[in-house]
Amino acid sequence: MQQSLVQQDGLDYLRHQVGRFGAIFCTDVLEHVESEDELLDFLEAARIALSDGGLFVCRVPNMGNLTGAHLRYIDMTHARAFTSDSLLQLLDCAGFSRASIVPRRATTAGQWLRMRIEHAVHVAIFRICGVGNERHFGRTIIGVAER
Repeated sequence: MQQSLVQQDGLDYLRHQVGRFGAIFCTDVLEHVESEDELLDFLEAARIALSDGGLFVCRVPNMGNLTGAHLRYIDMTHARAFTSDSLLQLLDCAGFSRASIVPRRATTAGQWLRMRIEHAVHVAIFRICGVGNERHFGRTIIGVAER
């Protein structure tokens, strides 16, 4: 099997890969795309680059987390951040189907306890403030969608 390395603008690259990939992983990328139009173009190109039933997986900063502003502004190249609702809306607008947010899972008892406490604090504050029904409170959120 021949290996190759390609250095190219992601949008230009994806536009020439119609139906080529079974999955595309976009980790900590979408928050760096400058404009909404460019972001939608990128996601539409990613969807078209997937084979039928292919999966698009992305991780982005979560503004539903109480420390979301810190994560949003810790890197000056971040152009945006997301909530679970806005990420699902974006994936839907790009033409993906079966979009969902992947729930976080603890791998240790200590992590499970920390996550339970973090979740309870977030739910309490969201209820006190009368803000929606957000359920995903990690520092980042992972979205999965299908072509």
